[in-house]
Parts: sequence; C-alpha cells; structure tokens
Amino acid sequence: MVFDLIRPLGARKGELETNTLGIVPLTRSKSGSARAGDELGLVPLSEDRAQIEWAPEIEFALWDGFAVEFEFPFEGAVLEELKMGFQWTAGTAFDGRFIHGVQVLGERALQSTTTSWTGLWLAAMRFNPRWSVLGMWGASHETGASVGEVGGDRTQILQNLSLFCNLTESCHLGMETNYAISLRGESTVLLMPQLQFNLGNHLSVQLGAGVGFSASETLPQAGFRVIATF
Repeated sequence: MVFDLIRPLGARKGELETNTLGIVPLTRSKSGSARAGDELGLVPLSEDRAQIEWAPEIEFALWDGFAVEFEFPFEGAVLEELKMGFQWTAGTAFDGRFIHGVQVLGERALQSTTTSWTGLWLAAMRFNPRWSVLGMWGASHETGASVGEVGGDRTQILQNLSLFCNLTESCHLGMETNYAISLRGESTVLLMPQLQFNLGNHLSVQLGAGVGFSASETLPQAGFRVIATF
C-alpha cells in the first residue's frame, strides 16, 4: 500500500489506474531529524512538517507488461515533489504462480535541490488461492542539498516484503514491511498491517495502521489508498 507497484505485474496494454495514497501521523511529537519521520515512500526528499501526506498518481500500461506512472506527493497543502517511474514485467514461472520484473523511479524535490533515482527488482509468488507474497529489493541514490541537511548525497539499500491473505473475493488482508538503510548507517523500518476492500469491478480502498521506526523516533501512523481502474 505505501510502496506500491505501477499497475500489477503483467499489466495489459491500455490499463489505466488513478489512486491517492494518504499517510496520517498519529502523533505530533518530532524528536528526531526533519527527515526521519517522512514515510511517504522510502526516500524522503524534503522537510517533514508532521502533517497529513497524500499523493495522487496516474498509472498507465503503454503495452503488455510495461507501465508508467506520474505521482504528485503533497504534505498538507504543499506540493513537495514530482515523481515518475516505469515498470517492466520480465516473465513468469511455475505455471504462472511466480512473476517478476523491475521498477525505476525518479523524484525531484520542489522545496530543495534534491533528486533521487530508485531501482528495484520485483518478485511475487502465489502459494495457493488464499496466500501470496510480494517482494521488492533495490537501491536509491539521492543527490543535492536537502532541507535541514548540509549536503544531501546518500545511497540507500531498500527492501519491501508484503504477505497477503485473501479472506473473501472482495476483502484481502496484508502485512507490509518497508526497510531502508543508508551507506552512512542510518536505517528506518515501517510496519503497516492493512485491509483492502473491493467495492465493485473498478473501485477499491486500502486501509492500514502501523508504526515507523528510526534511531531517534517511533512514529505511529495510519494509511489509506483509494484506487480506481479503467
């Protein structure tokens, strides 16, 4: 939910999705650095204002297995970044139960001179009609002077691992874990249990509540994503 795919792996040409992610802090305490608590994605580029973060985005499959996205992350009423990316599905195995691909993201902060590039390998496995798992592994490199820092260059190793259970045809339970560690030794972890409800053929809602950890902070937060497909 927080760190998502650009359409599902194996998307078909012409698929279109619009969605909006929201992250709501459940505490206003800010004891650490300005960047430590920014959990909208794994690569915070600008100052955290301890406000609601939300990000409308558009995703479109240009052809079978290849999709692009454009995302506009806000914090409160402030447009913080411009973000775009693409995702390519490499193939399947085990009678279609395994699928993998790559995702590349580019972000440009508007409140500083920071730019970030992220590359990920994606892999998903369905064990049976009820249980499945999705993993993302890769790295990001950030350059430029970030708000609140002297020099913003840094490289992070990223990992996302999510386990899903289909409770019913229209209700799915998930457990998302995001982990990032920079080559400087700084690390963050986000744990986000979540539920997805399908409200018909073209509309779904994801709801979650979890906690983010860094060396200086523990930040409880709630999340939601509203998804429309065409």
